[in-house]
Amino acid sequence: MHGTMPAPAVQLIALVYAAAVLLRVGLSLAFGGHAPQIADALDYHRLAVGLTETGGYITSSGAPSSLRPPLYPAMVALVYGLFGVGSYAVVSMLQGGISLLTMMLTHSLGKLLAGPRVGLLGAAIVGFYPSLLAFNCLLLSETLFTFLFTLSVWASARMQIRPDWRWAVVLGLALGFGALTRSILWACAIPILGFLLVTASGEIRWRIRDTALAATVFVVVLAPWAWRNSRVQETLTIVDVMGGRNVMMGNYEYTPLERSWATVTDVRGEKSWHRVLANSLPDGLSGLTQGQIDKQAMRYGVKFFFENPGLSAKRSVVRFFNFWQLERTIVAGLQQGLWGDASKPLLLAAVVVFCGSYALVILGAIFGFFLAPFSWKTQALMLLWVALPCAIHTIAFAHSRYHLPLIPILAIYSAVAIEGVRFDERHRIRRALVPAAIVGLVLVLGWVREIVMVDL
Repeated sequence: MHGTMPAPAVQLIALVYAAAVLLRVGLSLAFGGHAPQIADALDYHRLAVGLTETGGYITSSGAPSSLRPPLYPAMVALVYGLFGVGSYAVVSMLQGGISLLTMMLTHSLGKLLAGPRVGLLGAAIVGFYPSLLAFNCLLLSETLFTFLFTLSVWASARMQIRPDWRWAVVLGLALGFGALTRSILWACAIPILGFLLVTASGEIRWRIRDTALAATVFVVVLAPWAWRNSRVQETLTIVDVMGGRNVMMGNYEYTPLERSWATVTDVRGEKSWHRVLANSLPDGLSGLTQGQIDKQAMRYGVKFFFENPGLSAKRSVVRFFNFWQLERTIVAGLQQGLWGDASKPLLLAAVVVFCGSYALVILGAIFGFFLAPFSWKTQALMLLWVALPCAIHTIAFAHSRYHLPLIPILAIYSAVAIEGVRFDERHRIRRALVPAAIVGLVLVLGWVREIVMVDL
């Protein structure tokens, strides 16, 4: 594919990036100044205010907190310290800049894997992807985490192609800071580094050197926060105290089959996870730190999962499709009036824009995966980066927000599909069409089931 496609003109590249910059500035000025409305955003704001005013990472009562990873609140606190508390538009501008870096990384990764045209097209998809643009204007960690996740993917691809200690350092930093933004990334680190040890090019001694270096940098980044958390919680706590809660909320007696991510708000009273957990312990939750409660919740959820294999399998299938569900977070916010009254035409337009763009990208990515002329090592590495977050959320609880960091990978595969069709590579298209159609049909049926059986 590389040799048959002419490189895009410099003027075209400049035009794409200029349009992406102007769009982000305009959206930040128009929508970035809204005060947070979503529960997670309100919590990030409170943590950032605490850091700004007291220098401590604390709960609303003033106690040391480990409930959320610290990097995103620290970034918001930096903005508040420089521009004043509540400088939401500045946060949005900063997030717009970070998303441009994600666009550039996608460009570089696509170029590395499939050539300059795929790189630019993948970057354009990411640069103008509606949900990513919308989240730039919200006080949520998606923008920062998507950048750090994409940086991790980019560095791992570099390491796989050519051993170089510099890529190892970048990968370790990206994994470490990414885990301090979303704790799911620290669970991905060991499988990714192990896979690179086996599949990277070069002699085994260089592979050992680079993976060991990446692992060391990763541990050094996480160690100070893990040490602080473990002292506060009186038990080993690497990043936050949400992992066990999430596993239990997705795996106990009263977890709803549909939309288990809403357990925390929809299941209350005696059926709530913490009441059930308290009743299962001889002394309840009295005297336990948040970290110790999280450990007990993890044990309860894991035990329930394996003691009820049929129910767990059924829930996991539903959660798998929840993870790949149509993107309706912004649509739901508009419908709930979080940002003012929304007319029916506006809601319809939002459904078309957000759900339609996602459907096109992921269906194109499925086709591109079967069409891509990548080596098996490259395919396996990209698949691993997609499969690990999906698997973790399938076991705990899943929401369509959680697949957003994977959009840069999906965009590259979509670009491969577009370029393959444009250049009429018929033999590969015919070979890819049937498996892509089968996988795509299964996904579409999952969307239809959700709309018909849950929404309606």
